[in-house]
Amino acid sequence: MTRARQYIVLVTALLVCAAPGLAGLWAETVANAHGCTLTPERATPCRINGIDRGAALATARRAGLFIYFTLPVLLIFTALLGLRLWRDLSPRR
Repeated sequence: MTRARQYIVLVTALLVCAAPGLAGLWAETVANAHGCTLTPERATPCRINGIDRGAALATARRAGLFIYFTLPVLLIFTALLGLRLWRDLSPRR
């Protein structure tokens, strides 16, 4: 596998592993910006531009809980990417 392809695979894996956490963060940010509250038990009404988006925000917030499962994999791929960068950028002897 070429170096470029290795970097593409590692960065893609990082993004896939980080996606649940980013979804939860997005849901919390949007809810706070519009004065809504998100509860883990159920979807609460949240009107954004006249449309109730409470269910979508609650689903995205619950998806954020999957970061607990993907975080170890995210850390492993981050370490692999760091080692690969260090190996490629270190001076050759």
